[in-house]
Amino acid sequence: MSEGRVFVAMSGGVDSSLAAALLKEAGYEIIGVTMQIWPSDKPAFGGCCGLEAIEAAKQVAYKLDIPHYVMNFRDIFANGQQ
Repeated sequence: MSEGRVFVAMSGGVDSSLAAALLKEAGYEIIGVTMQIWPSDKPAFGGCCGLEAIEAAKQVAYKLDIPHYVMNFRDIFANGQQ
């Protein structure tokens, strides 16, 4: 039986990956989520929340055997909307 369901914002980095792993180990049902906020065709935005980060988060989720979803917020961030 699961301790509960937790959404983990996954950047593909060490901190969020470790948080997901520790929560899973503690018995929680983990769902990984990554926000894509930068244009995918701009290499300058390849770090945080770009395609490379999304791929890294996806790989971590695969290794942890948890579902991973990408939420597309590019237009909202590009237009400065709330």
